[in-house]
Amino acid sequence: MRAADQAPDTKAYRYQRIADAIQRRVDANHWMRDERLPSVRHFMHEYEASMSTVVRALILLESAGVLRSVPRSGWYLARKPAPPPAARAVAPVPQAGTGELVLRVLAPAPKGGAPLLSMGSTTLDPGLVPVHSLNRSLAAVARTQGHLGALPALGHYGLRMQIAKLMAGRNVHVAPDDILITSGDGHCLETILQILVPPGGLVAVECPTYFGNLQAIEALGLRTLEVATDGKTGIDLEALARAFERDTISAVIVTSNCQNPLGFSMSPEAKIALLELADRHGATVIDDDVYGDLHFQKRSSAALLSYDRSGRVVYFSSFSKTLSSNWRVGWIIPGIWKTRLLEQRTVRAASPSALPQAVLAHYLAKRDYQRHVSHLREVFSCQVPRVREAILRHFPSGTRVSEPSGGYVFWIELPENIDAVRLSELAFEQGVNVAPGVIFSSGRQFERHIRLSIGAPFSQLIETAIRTVGAAAQKLAARPPQPRSRETTSGGTV
Repeated sequence: MRAADQAPDTKAYRYQRIADAIQRRVDANHWMRDERLPSVRHFMHEYEASMSTVVRALILLESAGVLRSVPRSGWYLARKPAPPPAARAVAPVPQAGTGELVLRVLAPAPKGGAPLLSMGSTTLDPGLVPVHSLNRSLAAVARTQGHLGALPALGHYGLRMQIAKLMAGRNVHVAPDDILITSGDGHCLETILQILVPPGGLVAVECPTYFGNLQAIEALGLRTLEVATDGKTGIDLEALARAFERDTISAVIVTSNCQNPLGFSMSPEAKIALLELADRHGATVIDDDVYGDLHFQKRSSAALLSYDRSGRVVYFSSFSKTLSSNWRVGWIIPGIWKTRLLEQRTVRAASPSALPQAVLAHYLAKRDYQRHVSHLREVFSCQVPRVREAILRHFPSGTRVSEPSGGYVFWIELPENIDAVRLSELAFEQGVNVAPGVIFSSGRQFERHIRLSIGAPFSQLIETAIRTVGAAAQKLAARPPQPRSRETTSGGTV
């Protein structure tokens, strides 16, 4: 059986996942028969993997007859790619797996209809990206810096300097050498978890939480402990304290500012209490602050890291939600884990590209970024009441909507007899992506919840999309309740 014919498996070894990705590109006719594929080094950079991992993936494809190797030349496509599949309607899939639901959330709307708006993934609207300013920085770097050469293991010094200045606005005072540039939160989270958590160990998370964190935990073979989390006050610290007394918890993952999907920000008192609790039990707190710059307050909320006194807090952030996910540039402040993180980076050869780092360093030095995020905060804070009003007007009676303190995601609780997965399927057929609540819990909780991501100014297009999803919800509300089945969890819930 070819790699691409197998069902996606988040537990597969990394080389198998890379082989699957290359197989999908072969099937999509990215290369012709006997055409040479990109180099091993290219795939190492693209998939953020070591040479041995990439070569093992290529050998797997060679054994399946997909590729052939030519000594001193490279890897070539050994057979004609399969023709693209015929267009077909998207059929509802009852009780779809979590991985399949996540892929649907991240996918574009189906081609069969007229796409309205993707409200499944947290993507910033292209019209809000400062393209011209970034392009000017790109041109300036190309004109003045020429060949960038190799970067330090920590990343571009100028970019780390600018990020240190940004962090001061979050009440965190660090030196450039305390910061490590990353190519995205997901990869770095996996690396940190490998350092912090023993095989089969337990990681506590907010419930609900970002599904990417759950996927990272599962992919490493770790166990998840879901801790009940309130949409206004945050993670239940009393429940977490009881869990610490009962279990050995190596790490706690939170988003303390503008949490995804609930939208709350923890109070200073709650942040301090969380750190004191974790310190007493020797656990590390991992704070994913990717939405931190999109708060709706007059002043930035102090980052969780600003209250840390032990050095055990690991801080993540990136520019993916404020500039563009295409830049693939973020940063981590690893505290006492810095040396081990650098060792892991060396082994896995996962340093981000030099060019986007240099461009962002130039862009940030011009101080355009602060004006840009100030504009984003104004756009998103002003549209909150309009979005909530549209949802409550078009959705069935009894629907409840969150009031985010920042960012651009809305958590919606549906009436009792509406299944969110089925609603997401109906919306998808109409060209609208929404995220069903079950993917935000390893135990497939929140069967009556959906998340809407609206990273664009409110418009008639957004109104129409909300009306479309609301009409589907109204249709489901009129039907008799359907029996539900549950899957087992990978850890537990408190």
